[in-house]
Amino acid sequence: QFGIPWYVDTRAMYYRTDLLAQVGYDHAPQNWDELYDAVKKLVENGSRYGITLYQPQDNYQVLLPFVWQNGGDILDSAGNVIVDQPEFVEAFGYYTRFFTEGLTPIAGGGNLFQDFASGDTPIFFSGPWMVSMIRAQIPQIDGNWDVALMPEKKSRTSFMGGSDLVIFRDSKNKEGAWKFIEFLSRQDIQVKWYQIVNALPSVPKAWEDPLLQSDPMIATFGEQLNDAKAPINIPEFQEISVSIDTRVQEAIYGRKTPEQAAKDLKKDIEKILK
Repeated sequence: QFGIPWYVDTRAMYYRTDLLAQVGYDHAPQNWDELYDAVKKLVENGSRYGITLYQPQDNYQVLLPFVWQNGGDILDSAGNVIVDQPEFVEAFGYYTRFFTEGLTPIAGGGNLFQDFASGDTPIFFSGPWMVSMIRAQIPQIDGNWDVALMPEKKSRTSFMGGSDLVIFRDSKNKEGAWKFIEFLSRQDIQVKWYQIVNALPSVPKAWEDPLLQSDPMIATFGEQLNDAKAPINIPEFQEISVSIDTRVQEAIYGRKTPEQAAKDLKKDIEKILK
């Protein structure tokens, strides 16, 4: 089973340049230490929270980039569950710390645009679609925000998503389907699709188009794609993601340490994969 990449997306760091400057940062936080330091200083400077990390579900999209940046993962190359290893546990602890220290909201319900505009949450991670949405919905902060690469530990690895184009085995018009895939894969069509829905092109040549190169924020996402990763591609991943949500909840509410939550997550995943 194969697919032709249609569009891709990744996550990068959105931040308020003016508020970061007030706490001594004339640049985006470059690594884990700077991110934690900047977030603490933003809260001390009057922001309600320094960063938004919480998701009501699919927390793996936020947690796993930290794990990957630290050299960890869910499975090793032999298929062994490694979420109890130091690389995963350290990243889990780093992520959890923002919640237990009150630096990020522990539940949803806020309006991301309003909170970003007001300065309540001056940093968050999201995809390229947010660039046009911020420009349209909160133009009052134009010039006071930017997009940067993910913070670095051992790497700057971010989450990668997207969509593929496939032809069903029992399709009655495989030739027509293939022609349509070829059409959608053309460089000019990829650029037009980006214009319509803000989905990043999967065709490298499309990134040479002036439309993408002339927007520094979108170009940042193009650069981030050079260090982005998708979760393990196995049928059981949906069930694994539910277990990650459960263990994340236990850790951020302080019911379990990151170490214990990671050990329990390992048991969950091993049971799922049996």
